[in-house]
Amino acid sequence: MTNVIILMNLLVVAVFLLLNGTLCFAQSDTILGRWLTQNKGAIIDIYRTGDIYQGRIVWLKEPNDKYGRPNLDENNPDPRLRSHPILGLVILKWLRYDPEKNEYRGRVYNPDDGRTYKCIVTLKGPDKLAMHGYLGFRFLGKTDTWTRVK
Repeated sequence: MTNVIILMNLLVVAVFLLLNGTLCFAQSDTILGRWLTQNKGAIIDIYRTGDIYQGRIVWLKEPNDKYGRPNLDENNPDPRLRSHPILGLVILKWLRYDPEKNEYRGRVYNPDDGRTYKCIVTLKGPDKLAMHGYLGFRFLGKTDTWTRVK
């Protein structure tokens, strides 16, 4: 009888942990989708791979240079990557959802200066996202508001 009670308790705990993890993913998945940047120059598609969220540039207001060639990642610190087009570039990397703080933390790459910054992403409603990029300390950064593309 004692073994049955222990087994039932373990089953209840397992179901709770499974549901808790599923609910955490469901809540954290609200970031998924396409987002128009604050300056309206790009649309970023945020997607999930496992428990990591990333964001790729899927649209640019100005995808080509004055000669009609694709704008390239010319400021990348890695010379081998400078010939890659900005369109299609993954700029949000390694975002992980923190359910206690209801935010995502990771890195954001800025092709304008070729630097990678720490970032904190928070949802400010169903269609607004605050993307705070910073170097070193959180107060040494900038926050942009992105709008969901429907």
